[in-house]
Amino acid sequence: MGRDKALVEVDGIAMVRRVAESLAAAAPKPAPAPAQPIRRKPPAEKVVRANMPDVFVSSTIWHPQRDRRLAKVTLEGGASRELHEGDAIGPLVVSKIEPSGVIFLHDGVELRR
Repeated sequence: MGRDKALVEVDGIAMVRRVAESLAAAAPKPAPAPAQPIRRKPPAEKVVRANMPDVFVSSTIWHPQRDRRLAKVTLEGGASRELHEGDAIGPLVVSKIEPSGVIFLHDGVELRR
């Protein structure tokens, strides 16, 4: 009797599996998600700066007080000058002196050196 009961349970499990598989096969498959259009960025505008002067920053001295910040700058092979924020050298204006470089403004465009 014990062996027959074990066979019935095994057959019952097999039957449940077959029913579950047939229900899964008969169930409608979900429709695939509609394809999303690829959004591409417009091509970057080419910026040509023919009049950008060649500038070299040899050193900076940074201080929490803006008026005590200093940069040694050379413009196109000229003599080195010490500049503070707001000073100009040629067409470049010293916008900000940072510990590791200088931000200049040239025709409204930032130039980092």
